[in-house]
Amino acid sequence: MVKALDRKLLRDLWGLKTQVVSIALVIACGIGGFIGSLSTHGSLVWSRDNYYDTARFPHVFANAKRAPQSLAERIRAIPGVVEVETRVVRDSQLSIPGVVPPMIARLIGFDFERAPGMNRLTLRSGRWPSPGVRGEVVVNQRFLEARELKLGERPDVLLCDEPTGALDYETGKLVLEVIAKINAELGTTAMVITHNAAISGMADRVLRLGNGRIVGEEKPARKLTPSEISW
Repeated sequence: MVKALDRKLLRDLWGLKTQVVSIALVIACGIGGFIGSLSTHGSLVWSRDNYYDTARFPHVFANAKRAPQSLAERIRAIPGVVEVETRVVRDSQLSIPGVVPPMIARLIGFDFERAPGMNRLTLRSGRWPSPGVRGEVVVNQRFLEARELKLGERPDVLLCDEPTGALDYETGKLVLEVIAKINAELGTTAMVITHNAAISGMADRVLRLGNGRIVGEEKPARKLTPSEISW
């Protein structure tokens, strides 16, 4: 049997049904957000642990100068140390024409003939570079995707749109030298679109455009090198 006080409470709740439902929805949203945060946190922790386990990511990094290889065995003998791996690391300046100040590169020794125990690289396609062989490289996947390149890809045509535009004179000459080298060594056809008429001396064939049509054509008697061109 419902008591009078209970009936009064039910009447009050019914009179405040809108507020009660609103409060219930707010509480439900809070609980849902909390559960979602816990799930996201658990997923991130699992992804991190799985990546560290697959790549054998170390727990501790330490730098040492002039350290003998025998030091690795002494560290490995410390209680709690499971694995030790040593690598040669050197910092060097990269002198790239047109880039000021010089860029700093970190060179890290990597033995491609022996599978590393820690800090493993993930090879998605292709193969590892052969030791002692020049002209082979490991490229970051995002670098390839950003430039729409593929492994082993060698384009037949190199389209250069205003290669010297917005560049200073010296940098423009360096760009022309790169284009000439690609054309000579790789046999890649270089098509240059430019308002810089001086560059035409490098071409085998020159087409002049006007109103979207070819209005002139000429073949230079002798191809000039980038060093012979000035503007």
